Amino acid sequence: TYCNRLIEVYNKSALGIVAGYSSNGDVALYARNVYTDEFGESKLHKIGDYVFYVDGDNIELFAYVGGETDITLPSDYEGMHYIIADKAFDGLTSLTSMLEIPPFADSHAFGNVNKSISIYVPIQSVEAYMSADSWRDFSNIIGLCTIKLIAENGTVTGTGIYEENSDVTLTATANEGYRFVNWSDGVEDSIRTITITDNMELTAVFVKQYTLIATAENGTVNGAGVHDEGAIVTLTVTANEGYRFVNWSDGVEDSIRTITITEDITLEAFFEIKTYSLNVVADSGTVEITGMANMDGTYNHGTEITLAVTANEGYRFVNWSDGVEDAQRTIIVTESIELEARFELDDTPVLEVDEDNISIQLLGNVLVVEGVNNYAVYTITGLYLGKVNILESGVYIVVADGVRKKITVK
Repeated sequence: TYCNRLIEVYNKSALGIVAGYSSNGDVALYARNVYTDEFGESKLHKIGDYVFYVDGDNIELFAYVGGETDITLPSDYEGMHYIIADKAFDGLTSLTSMLEIPPFADSHAFGNVNKSISIYVPIQSVEAYMSADSWRDFSNIIGLCTIKLIAENGTVTGTGIYEENSDVTLTATANEGYRFVNWSDGVEDSIRTITITDNMELTAVFVKQYTLIATAENGTVNGAGVHDEGAIVTLTVTANEGYRFVNWSDGVEDSIRTITITEDITLEAFFEIKTYSLNVVADSGTVEITGMANMDGTYNHGTEITLAVTANEGYRFVNWSDGVEDAQRTIIVTESIELEARFELDDTPVLEVDEDNISIQLLGNVLVVEGVNNYAVYTITGLYLGKVNILESGVYIVVADGVRKKITVK
């Protein structure tokens, strides 16, 4: 019997064997070539698991000789198109062709293949395969969609070939120093799931980021952080209480400024403490001022100063120009100060002290009155203190048996 898969015959006998004729037991009935020279050049070429018959521009996929039952057709033969020969396949369970134009197939090319197996083809070519000779005999032609993802300055997953209507998850991950912005179709989720119905090409867009460091001692800065390249950032500096902004470390003196981000930036905001003047007037007395003053006589914000007023002879202290009546007072400097110590004439009659009978002495801050049993002490403003002998700093009037004497405790 003849062999329907015998395509080349090497004839070493004296028989007249001719390709395509039924003589000599039909041995060469399906043969394409009969060689009489055992070294005749075969036109069969094997690439992987596929055998091609190549005769000039006539190229046929003659047979699949591998062991798989789910196969994918070659895209070409050395860059050239091919057709599928008679009964090239046998026992397949699925067949994939990524050729957009269905390759011509002999009427018996799939003669040994079950026509209900899955045939996978490009989504845009489904109708072409359904109408092509031999291919249209299959009842389950399924479209394949190609997803192509592009990413510069990051990585993406999800590129591949998928059955139509498959759910596919796409991910975009930025490289160090970059931030994912969006996909080229405008979606801003770096991880997204799509139902694929057609070929798709997407680009993941990333942007370079830079760090803006802005420090401030004795103040605060808003606007520092990680920003996209090209972003216009507003820096705002606010001085702490008692300080004033001077300038930035790059010399800019504006407390509010804008910067276009093109590189990593480090800035420092400089401040200086506020200073205030102190002017105290006491026309009829003296004022002693204690507290740390600057070389120019000003005081730093927050400095504690003490004012102690002493009236001249014949006057008594009334109050300060801001209404305070304490002759000695403590002030925390938070602004420039203008104060006047106000006095009035002391018209209280003063009797001569009879030194032989009454002795009024001040030993440190201890009042010693001798020669009388009772005496009274008043503040310089006339406030009655009673019979006391321990006095704080200030000016007092001592009255003993009609004798009045002013004393000053320092």
